[in-house]
Amino acid sequence: TDGTDAGTYRVADIAPGASSSSLGLTYFVDHVLNGVAYFGADDGVHGKELWRSDGTAAGTYMVTELTPGDEISHIVSYGVANGRFIFLHQGGDSSLNGDLWATDGTPAGTSMINTEVDGSNAGVTFGNYLYFAGASGINETRAYNLWRTDGTSPGTERVTVPDATNFVVRRMRAIQAGLVIAGCSGLTTCGLYLADGASNELSKLIDADVQYDYVGDDSQLFFLNWIG
Repeated sequence: TDGTDAGTYRVADIAPGASSSSLGLTYFVDHVLNGVAYFGADDGVHGKELWRSDGTAAGTYMVTELTPGDEISHIVSYGVANGRFIFLHQGGDSSLNGDLWATDGTPAGTSMINTEVDGSNAGVTFGNYLYFAGASGINETRAYNLWRTDGTSPGTERVTVPDATNFVVRRMRAIQAGLVIAGCSGLTTCGLYLADGASNELSKLIDADVQYDYVGDDSQLFFLNWIG
């Protein structure tokens, strides 16, 4: 839609007939890349797979078949980095850990970039990187940390947080000075940190327990520090 009656229409019938295409992909509307939206859909033949659309019928099609056959691909959007759409792919069973993938919208440009990190959600793009909260390991060894990726395997790495282990990210917001990140290591050790987009190590601004979202603009943020 362009916000008018005449400009609001169905783009494509992905699963012709009475069947539903099971359209869906977490947060995909927030991560349109170069005029193309990425989403999960089932055309009744390939199962639920990664699709793309530029808002036209001709420009709406499956990117590639990640899970062969009619098995379902569970896809969770993370964001964009360096002209690539970053997502988590879980084949068949959504209870299993997934792998981190990136695509430029073509089959040849779609590849798995990391098998270690999973269990995250939408991230924040800052500079050449997408920063996101991720988890690695299983059961008692499972750890939550801040990660970043530039859309390549070598450029996907865990971010070092000073004096923190098993770091749980609460919120992130980019301003002129850098990417402001609030998070906690454990239940009581919380802080406000800054990423400059170059180093993979954060600098700590203050000890703070930020439980609510920031407000502000590109130059400064206001936040509530929970005490007690």
